[in-house]
Amino acid sequence: MTTEQLVDNRDYVNRGVEVSTHIGLVILLFAACFLILRPFLSLITWGIIIAISVYPSYRKLQRALRDRGVLSSVVITILLLAFLVIPVVLLAGTLVGGIQTLAAHL
Repeated sequence: MTTEQLVDNRDYVNRGVEVSTHIGLVILLFAACFLILRPFLSLITWGIIIAISVYPSYRKLQRALRDRGVLSSVVITILLLAFLVIPVVLLAGTLVGGIQTLAAHL
């Protein structure tokens, strides 16, 4: 082999090592991101499900409000919060009543 061929081979090997190192670092970065996000995956999934299921209602409301997107977003957000908060408040009231009854019987 000539000197030029050896230099070309070394350059080729160096580029291969560099690319392999970069790929390994990217895989390591993705793994670290996954480990950080893993506790939140169920919440992210539910957020995606709710967003997809509410979007048609949002579009209808937006058309009814003459393409006022901000107002439609506010109304949808208030409705969704009401659907979430009202059952939690009712459940908390029932729980407090049950604890009071239990405490009275003890």
